[in-house]
Amino acid sequence: MLRMGNPGKMTETIPDGEVARNIAEKHGYGSVSEVRRMVTGLCHYVYEVERSNAPNVVVRIAGSKNRRMIESAVYWSNMLRPKGVPLPEILYADHQDDHPFMILERLPGTDLGDVYSQLSSSERKDLAVHLQDIQERVCALPKGQGYGYTASYDGPFDHPDMISLCRASLNRTREWISNADIFSPAIVDEVESVFEKRKDYLATIHPTPHLHDITTKNVLIHDNALSGIVDVDDLCFGDPIRTIALTQTALLSRRQKTNYIDYWCDASGMTSEQRTALAMYTAESAACFLGEIGQAFNREKAEPPDMSYAQVLLDIINEQLALV
Repeated sequence: MLRMGNPGKMTETIPDGEVARNIAEKHGYGSVSEVRRMVTGLCHYVYEVERSNAPNVVVRIAGSKNRRMIESAVYWSNMLRPKGVPLPEILYADHQDDHPFMILERLPGTDLGDVYSQLSSSERKDLAVHLQDIQERVCALPKGQGYGYTASYDGPFDHPDMISLCRASLNRTREWISNADIFSPAIVDEVESVFEKRKDYLATIHPTPHLHDITTKNVLIHDNALSGIVDVDDLCFGDPIRTIALTQTALLSRRQKTNYIDYWCDASGMTSEQRTALAMYTAESAACFLGEIGQAFNREKAEPPDMSYAQVLLDIINEQLALV
């Protein structure tokens, strides 16, 4: 086991590969030959368990504060997979274990961000159309009783309207930036001022369910096509355009071409007003990325800040705000 935290403060035990191995073997997925940490996420502790003469599985382990996310992942999987959303099969799950976990089938492929530059324009277009079709299946589910990220239709829905959801997101970013004390939180104030000016648009947004993190992560690509979607612990209720904006931010932050975003916008039938909202939400996402710098999340400690990357994010914010 690893432990994380600051001297003098309570630390949380990080479940290591041995914990993942024990979970797999205990629940019938033995003959383990190797366990590898998958570190793309910021929340759970995810391990690929390689097995001799048997398919690999994935063990996702939640931290103590995220126990309920295992339960909610099962809830949404049971609802979305029958709708044609290509989530991995959950082979076993226990949110009441000392280390809440789920064992999932290992879908082939790797995150979109790892292979994006290798995809042709036509392959990016096909992927955008495919993801928009999947998103529309989710959006067709019943509206929520409120806005925000929720574990089930029973809620809780934390926000009464779209502007409240956006303010909460920006407040979280402001708190991260203030705690890390690397950048000025004034940049968040600039972004928030644009949201206040666009309140009339935000007031038109219904609490529409959508996949909020199918970006350059969580979208698995195999043989240059979609293999499946992973890490759906909850749904967001609000504006699905924020998902496209988050993806655009991820691509821009790595200086990638964004024709994929153009294809996705076209597939969604996005209006000129919605394209303006896309720029606003992209600035919001870029500010969030800036707030992630200096945070440890599910790592033992925060990585040293990459100031060249930070400057790219600041440029994205300014460029996108100019479009609103």
